[in-house]
Amino acid sequence: MARMGGSRHLKRHAAPRVLKLPRKEKVWTVKAMPGPHPLDRSIPLGILLRDYLQVGCSLKEVSKIIKEGKVFVDGRPIREPKFPVGLMDVLSLPATGQHFRILPNTLGRLFPHPIGAHEAGFKLCRVETKKVIRGGRVQLGLHDGRNLLASNDFRVREVVKISLPGQEVLERIPFRVGCLALIVGGKNVGKTGRIVEIKELKSIQPNTAVLETDGEKIETQIPYLFLIGEKEPLISLP
Repeated sequence: MARMGGSRHLKRHAAPRVLKLPRKEKVWTVKAMPGPHPLDRSIPLGILLRDYLQVGCSLKEVSKIIKEGKVFVDGRPIREPKFPVGLMDVLSLPATGQHFRILPNTLGRLFPHPIGAHEAGFKLCRVETKKVIRGGRVQLGLHDGRNLLASNDFRVREVVKISLPGQEVLERIPFRVGCLALIVGGKNVGKTGRIVEIKELKSIQPNTAVLETDGEKIETQIPYLFLIGEKEPLISLP
């Protein structure tokens, strides 16, 4: 009989680069289920609690905590240990009062950055798609799989600040010179800077932007940029 679908198992040596895992200690690891973030840009919730935050000593322990509804992602309880947690997601542990935002480090790995309770009440989402649906309404597709109805003023690559868990648009960050951006891909991943130039290339290559950071200028592809504010960053950074 033909095999249906992909494998539900994942060997450590084949795990995504964004995961911080000892590759040679054991053979297998948890594979993230399909969800708001793709496999190569997410951390399974169980792995995040066990290996990053040391909430439990084993996957069995953290799975019990998760299934009891004691772990929140973006303001709602998640009961699946394989749930994929990705860029800009807000992880909350009400029992301990801890909150974290998922960010990339300079090695390209995702990690939980501690934040305060006020900052845990909102999230930054990048606009990936924009289309007109039935009734002439504009629908925005965000980087974490959300769909929002909005006005026609929004553009692709812009970032919206939304409330959690209500998803109300609180603020809009336009993509333009002078804004602050976090690099989420490429060799300069994890760095932040202010956009000083946008280069539109008349070729099949992606457009690029020049950022000024720590006294130097970095040129990177626009798809690698995630806006985090205009004059000041809206989120705390490592």
